[in-house]
Order: sequence, then structure tokens, then C-alpha cells
Amino acid sequence: MSAVSWENLPEFDNHRMVSFVADSSCGLKAYIALHRGNTKHPAFGATRLWSYKTEEEALKDVLDLSKLMSYKAALAQLPYGGGKGVILSTPKTAKSKKLHSPPDTISDREAEKNFTRPQQIVRDT
Repeated sequence: MSAVSWENLPEFDNHRMVSFVADSSCGLKAYIALHRGNTKHPAFGATRLWSYKTEEEALKDVLDLSKLMSYKAALAQLPYGGGKGVILSTPKTAKSKKLHSPPDTISDREAEKNFTRPQQIVRDT
């Protein structure tokens, strides 16, 4: 990973979390960003698999996309923040069966702390 200082990027907007995850066994390189959200009202979003020219381009994209998810929630009058993940795709990673299988340990710690698991339903209370 190149040394990119995300706090100095114009796309950074006091994001709650920015993480880089990698797994050399399948070629995974990804960024995860949470914009707003907290433990009472989590962030929501999705993951983008994309061919980025540089890691900095991917980082800027994840910051922008997570912020846009916060705006979408606000427009829908939902109390949630925005979250986004971007996976840097290459011809090798795009075909990796391991990359497309369910995660085992790559970001389980982050998921445990910050994300709603897919089988859980988020309800506004």
C-alpha cells in the first residue's frame, strides 16, 4: 500500500473510520470508509469492485461514496450514516474464486465493530 494521508484529502469529511484491508493469498486490496453513523444508528452502504488506476483514486472514491450514502440517508430522513467499501480489481483478482467467497478473517474485526451483518435487519426504532 502506498502511503496516502487520507486526512489531508479534500474528500475526507471527518469520516468515523477509514481502513485498508489486504490479503495477498487472493490479491485483495480494499478500502472501507464509514461516514457519520454511530453505535445506535449504524452506517449503511455497499461494496464496489472496480479497476482503479491508483490506490489513491480508490481511497478518494470510497471517501466520496460513503459521504454520498450519508446524504442519501438524510434525504430519506433515515438516522443512518453512510458506509462504503471499494475493492481494487485487476484481471487476476476479478477471477479469484477466493476473493468472491464469503469472508473468513479479512475484515471480521471491522465488521464486528462497525457493520450490520447481512442476515440482520436494521429497523428504525
